[in-house]
Amino acid sequence: THARRRSTSPSHYECIAYPPTSYISPKHCTARFNPPRPIPRLRLLATMPPRAGSVALATGLLLWLGPCLAALKDIDKGKAGGAQSFKLGDTVKLECKDWETGAWGKGPICKETGDEFAITFGYNNFVYCGMEITDTAFYNHLVSIIKMDKTWQCRIPMNKRKDFYVPFTIPVWGVVEPDHVHVDNHLNYVLHVDNGNIVAATAYPVHDRFQFAKAGSLVSMHGPVRFFDRGSYQSLAGSGSAFVTGREGSFSPTVALALCSLTSAVTLFAAAVIYQRRLKPRLIKKCLKNK
Repeated sequence: THARRRSTSPSHYECIAYPPTSYISPKHCTARFNPPRPIPRLRLLATMPPRAGSVALATGLLLWLGPCLAALKDIDKGKAGGAQSFKLGDTVKLECKDWETGAWGKGPICKETGDEFAITFGYNNFVYCGMEITDTAFYNHLVSIIKMDKTWQCRIPMNKRKDFYVPFTIPVWGVVEPDHVHVDNHLNYVLHVDNGNIVAATAYPVHDRFQFAKAGSLVSMHGPVRFFDRGSYQSLAGSGSAFVTGREGSFSPTVALALCSLTSAVTLFAAAVIYQRRLKPRLIKKCLKNK
């Protein structure tokens, strides 16, 4: 367990002649050296480069802390927008303009719940809303939208403060008949989010089923909702941002941090093994060679 250093010159000679004779030639002698002197372990460690251990330890810590701190930063991204930014699971309601008075008011009322049409912030999910054509005035308004004579103007708050809104139009695609209409009841909803703020929103009809409707009918509007990261088409559920929890195959910030910690721990263990098995013996060998 100790490194040994050998003297370069012999301390004495031992000479034996067979058979005994008064003359001993050099070939009868063997050079003897002093016993090797052990170098204490502490002294050996002192001869190693002073920063080798520190560099290895610092590298390991960076490998472990770097990715995890980045993950924590992403998880806290939702707080960057302030206390008034939307958080995962918040309910976001539409506001629509009354086609008669022009005043802003509630969005479509869903017959099943009696509540306004709403979207759950941050979740990629599927929404359903049974929209009742309550009277002839509403029916005529719907006909005007299908003919593209009017638009169903709505808006979505950018955050909880509700001092700034993102324009949002509900499109209605259909066929107008003399006493009824056929309405496409499938809409896709797309929202773009930056640090808990909705920065863009839209909806568009997808050819699915044209439902018969007239005054008093219930139109079953339905479709998927998708959230994207900022101005890209990268899903918010897989962007590493604060809102990574979804209902369709996405994962939570806690799971993301756990995976990050596990990966970093394995990396740190591998670095420690490499240092102990390869780097450290080489450093010791080089040190002894220089001495």
